[in-house]
Amino acid sequence: MYLTVFLALLCFQSIGLLFSAAIPAKNLMTVALLYVTFCFLYTGIFVPLDATPIPFIAFLNPMIYIVGLSIHVVFGLNGRKYRCSNNVDDAGTLYPKSCDDDGDGKIAPVEILREYGLRPFSPAVCIAALLAFMLISRISAFFILKRRMKRHLAEMSKYD
Repeated sequence: MYLTVFLALLCFQSIGLLFSAAIPAKNLMTVALLYVTFCFLYTGIFVPLDATPIPFIAFLNPMIYIVGLSIHVVFGLNGRKYRCSNNVDDAGTLYPKSCDDDGDGKIAPVEILREYGLRPFSPAVCIAALLAFMLISRISAFFILKRRMKRHLAEMSKYD
């Protein structure tokens, strides 16, 4: 779990560096709020991705990979199964294929993800995507700042 938190912090710190390098200070708060809204909208937790106008854009959202990695850490999606409740007759179930009389009585984590509309990513894909977000953001911020410094130095040399 600590790796997930560490990667999330590094990823969003890198995105913050990119925003502060690329966006003027007067517009920074607006862009940050829009980005946070995008991150929450396109994770698939609050709104199913299929109900969003552009569902494939979710792959550009680091939160979807953070959620995917967290799911692997919390639920251990390495073949573990969860038992059905004993009161299926009274309350019903969200997983009728597994919990009905003809089911095996065990719920696979993939069924849980499917029920909530989440896409299962492997931990390696999640870690690679978060590292890619971090590197791309930091390298982009570096080149933006380098270009800005060159302009600033060119302006300062006019006055010498």
